[in-house]
Amino acid sequence: MDIEIRRLFEYKIDRKKGLLNYDKDEEIVEYCKKEFSCFFGEFLLQNSNKYNEIIAVIVDLYFIELDYYEYLGKCSRDRILNNYLYNDIVKIYEEKNIKIIEEDSEFYKYKINSINENFSIVCNQANKYLVDKRLDINFCLSIRRFLLETLSYYYKKGVIENLAFRVDGVRKGFLIFDSIDRGAKLKNEISTLPKVSKFFDLNNYENALWIQHNRLKRHLIFEEICDDFELLNENIVTQLVHLEYFIENDQYFISHLDHEYIVYSLDEYSERLKNSNVKGHRKVKTFKIDNSRIPFFDKFKNEYFLFIVLNSYFNHKELLKEYFETVSDFV
Repeated sequence: MDIEIRRLFEYKIDRKKGLLNYDKDEEIVEYCKKEFSCFFGEFLLQNSNKYNEIIAVIVDLYFIELDYYEYLGKCSRDRILNNYLYNDIVKIYEEKNIKIIEEDSEFYKYKINSINENFSIVCNQANKYLVDKRLDINFCLSIRRFLLETLSYYYKKGVIENLAFRVDGVRKGFLIFDSIDRGAKLKNEISTLPKVSKFFDLNNYENALWIQHNRLKRHLIFEEICDDFELLNENIVTQLVHLEYFIENDQYFISHLDHEYIVYSLDEYSERLKNSNVKGHRKVKTFKIDNSRIPFFDKFKNEYFLFIVLNSYFNHKELLKEYFETVSDFV
């Protein structure tokens, strides 16, 4: 295994390992030995000269992709069962001369915080918080985002009278993403779409759909970023769909469309995750359409043309469906 390939494995391992309690490589090696005793007994002994490479592959493909999520789930359950924030919450309120145990019967009985006139629920793609206007911190929630959104809707509507949540963390401020209109869905006025929009998997922020819009040139670029990225030799590969449109009699038409594989070096890809303007050093086209006048919202066999193209190449179908979900409301 050459140096560049080793760097790719180290890149993925280090990116995940920082979130775990394993501080030393030796601890992960011992974990792998324990879980793969049969594997080590047969395969590793036959390939002793590739010991480090095999360890890297096992850690990357097994521990990170499978046990990582089990590990997070177990940590979350342990925190809940041990009521690990209870004393901290009591202290936070005491510093504001608030006796939360006396004020909130649900907190006294079940160690969950009741929603009342002092609280608001913040639920968007970046945040899941309870905000108590009397405090200078926010309470993080571990509940599923869509469920939180649903409960908040019914509470505001008045069909839920009492609502309470267990706090999973404490944080100051909110997550804010400058210059990116997060989750700006497709709409009929294409020319008014934001410059940059991003959809991401709520369970894994490294799975994302980026949409770039050049209003002057009337270009749209769709690029999918995956946590489980594709490797090509010493490079990382993403997929991109680029289109150009024009307007005629207040109708939008697609005049050009192509699909490309974009090739990034490791350093380029690290920058791309933070900046949509970063380009790869190589691109490979698979097909290209020119001089067309396809209606932007035209359908073939009851599917939008653009959706058919994107859905044919991109892996995270739920992000595409989210991007297109409001189109049927106006087309």
